[in-house]
Amino acid sequence: MSELISITSDVIRPIMEMVVFPIIKAFYYPDGTEDQKIVGTGFFLDSNGRFFSARHVFYNRNVQALDLGFTFDLGLALDVEDAERIALYCVHSVNVNRKMVARSIDMSSINPRRDTDIVTGFVEMKQFGKGDNSITEAELTRTAYINYATNMDIPVGTEIWTVAYPLAKVSRRENGGFNVYSKSDMYRGRITKHYPEGRDSVMLPGPCYETDMEIKSGASGGPVFISGSSGFVFGVNSAGTEPHSFSHVTSLTPLVSKSSR
Repeated sequence: MSELISITSDVIRPIMEMVVFPIIKAFYYPDGTEDQKIVGTGFFLDSNGRFFSARHVFYNRNVQALDLGFTFDLGLALDVEDAERIALYCVHSVNVNRKMVARSIDMSSINPRRDTDIVTGFVEMKQFGKGDNSITEAELTRTAYINYATNMDIPVGTEIWTVAYPLAKVSRRENGGFNVYSKSDMYRGRITKHYPEGRDSVMLPGPCYETDMEIKSGASGGPVFISGSSGFVFGVNSAGTEPHSFSHVTSLTPLVSKSSR
């Protein structure tokens, strides 16, 4: 069964928080008020600020997903809803001392595919909001990233784990502004089924896996690793069930070559 474990038991949290981050949406309303909420998780896959996440975090609000028995963060990121405008940003550390920075996400860079629940995009060089003057340009120029990725088929029964931000929170300060609690958490489990041609034509049309790993709301888009593989990522968190009984992970096939990056 899926298990929540201390992230420090298998990986070093400061390093993971340089690579994996919560995606946060800021709402700006016509009356001048503002609100913010966590909409998903993303992770860097190169040093130029390119990130991967789940497509449904940004697109595809579709009630048919409920009929499939899944729980999704459905299309939250790019929906204006009742707001006048929105902005997207992420929070990650720039060094192993957990020096955190809020980075704007370039919404025009979001690039979805119709054949898989994966999306790519870029963070901007500029910080979100007022920013931190102690953050240097060098710390923003090159992002830490996951070094190894594969699109090889992963056998049923393989032990896996993910790092994500289902417990992240955004709270309003009394004197204005917001605080982001972005402690990462790790879940692990096993692959129980493989769908090389996709689970369905609506939300999981591409190659994917069923697992017993728990995927909570807000964890969608997080990287999924092969246990004992020195950090090989093979998929992205896609969908869980409530209450938890199974989950689905989208394979990186055909986005990543079989060799290491």
